[in-house]
Amino acid sequence: MNTLPIATAHVQLPDLARHVIETEGWDVKALQVLDPLWQIFVHFVLAPGAVADPAASITAGTLEAFARHCDLEGGVPFEDAPVILGAVRLILSRSGFDAQTLAALSAPRRRKRGGQGKANVYKIARPHPPHPGDR
Repeated sequence: MNTLPIATAHVQLPDLARHVIETEGWDVKALQVLDPLWQIFVHFVLAPGAVADPAASITAGTLEAFARHCDLEGGVPFEDAPVILGAVRLILSRSGFDAQTLAALSAPRRRKRGGQGKANVYKIARPHPPHPGDR
């Protein structure tokens, strides 16, 4: 479990982005951009039927599972995964989460060897979920 500043420890998970934005004094545009991305994280965390706990209940395991969900498991469109993970990292960072714990919130993309004749070249790859018509 994370140790949060007293001012953030009581905030419910769905309200944390709004709380951070108001505390930091950011404008309405920040709320319009960051809150929908934050709610994707909230939906993931609360999907198993959990009650909206304080943000302090987020662990490194939660962050690792969310990063895996967004990137390797295709929970969001491929191009959106780094943006969503970055927004969640920003909100948690400004909430006082430990930077070392937030390191778990990076896209776990796999490295693959390059094509023919490129023995030392690697490229980042992520398996894409099958398209509905590919069955």
